[in-house]
Amino acid sequence: MKLEAQRYEADIEQLKHERIILSEHVDQLNDLVQHREDDLRMIEAELEKANKQIEFLQNTITKQGKEKKPAKLFTGKKGDMLDELLGNYINETGCPVPIKRLGNGYYMFGARKIFAKVLNGRLVIRVGGGYMVIEEFISAYAEQEMRKKRHMDEKAEKE
Repeated sequence: MKLEAQRYEADIEQLKHERIILSEHVDQLNDLVQHREDDLRMIEAELEKANKQIEFLQNTITKQGKEKKPAKLFTGKKGDMLDELLGNYINETGCPVPIKRLGNGYYMFGARKIFAKVLNGRLVIRVGGGYMVIEEFISAYAEQEMRKKRHMDEKAEKE
């Protein structure tokens, strides 16, 4: 019986030793969990900061897009293919010469009356006995019309 008691005591001592080791291991794991939770809180704070920066930048971009969106230079009649083509071209390229719709294909291009139509799917302007595509017409006559406009504006200021 004494031998059996000694074995039990040895087992108890062994279990106490294992309990101490396991307790230390649990403490180490608890410390590790605490460090990971601290890291997680820091990462979440950084993420929140980054999300706020993204939101700020997106709002800035949206505001700049709205501010920098050019005003339409020409608004044509809805449903009129000629007006829509001319409007799209003028608004996309930013033609400096004011254009006004007169009706039936006629427009005022600065101080010059022009006739426009769609020919073979292209927007063309009547010039002399033929037609010029809009790109060629603008590049050929825009500067001349702008000079006329400046001259007329200067003349009006003097009066």
